Amino acid sequence: MGWDNQIAHLSSDANILVTGGIDDQKISVWDLITGQLIRCWMFAPDEFLHGMSNTVESLAVGADNRILVSGGRLIQVWDLPTGRKIRTLRATGAICNTISPDGTKLITHGSGRTPTTIVWDLHRGKKIYQRTKEYYSLLSFVISPDSKTFIGGDNIDNNIVIKIWDLNTGETLKTIENQGAIRVQRFAISPNGLLIVGAGYDGIKIWEIKTGKQVQRVDKFKNVRFHNHLDYVRNAVFSTDSNMLLSSGSDDSIQVWNVKTGKNIYTFPEKLLFTSVLVSLDGQTIVGHSGNKVKVWKNVSS
Repeated sequence: MGWDNQIAHLSSDANILVTGGIDDQKISVWDLITGQLIRCWMFAPDEFLHGMSNTVESLAVGADNRILVSGGRLIQVWDLPTGRKIRTLRATGAICNTISPDGTKLITHGSGRTPTTIVWDLHRGKKIYQRTKEYYSLLSFVISPDSKTFIGGDNIDNNIVIKIWDLNTGETLKTIENQGAIRVQRFAISPNGLLIVGAGYDGIKIWEIKTGKQVQRVDKFKNVRFHNHLDYVRNAVFSTDSNMLLSSGSDDSIQVWNVKTGKNIYTFPEKLLFTSVLVSLDGQTIVGHSGNKVKVWKNVSS
């Protein structure tokens, strides 16, 4: 597999890996069980680009593995089993996007001078609503398991706060303060829908969604042994039972933490010398990739 300048995304069941070429204008779909390439296709020219080439800056796969959304200079919706383009969404690019677990909605966050967050009806390709000012510095977002709310980090006066919005109306339901040195940038919700974890520079934080109370903090200043790992945590996800947390960090290791105590309980046995590490939503699959090297681990938190 060629991986230089690639964006990668795991399907929710962790059986399919999709990669998009920033330079080669190609999307590839891989079977993680067999390691085989299922299909790949090149971007066709699109009238919206006026002669410019398309890029891939984000990917999202629907829960049923039928729909793929790629974001870049264009937002395009694809039929994943065939590679057929379903439609192009009329918006200015997407640096991140995600599909709701029930498969009905898509959230995109665009780049540019006035980046806009848009919630789409995925089946019709129509905008439900969009925001620009409130979402201006949105860092990342995640949709709740019941597809009713979404949560993201908003940079307000250099202070990152966590906000919870109603997915159907865009109403702000709750604002969670994020005091302290840890600058969270990536989020994940526990499978039971009760907790949210934020990972980023200097460590990890966990909050109760219902109360907004911070219930756990793992920072590099109080965890000297894991200082290099916590210097920048690329992503963190909960185990299936929501009791453990898996994190990939800047030291190229995978660490496992006890959610209740915040204590480290396991270090993955080998360094992952990859430029990027993906962890599945259920914490059971890890994919590392760099250059032409790919490695997959299954049932890692069993």
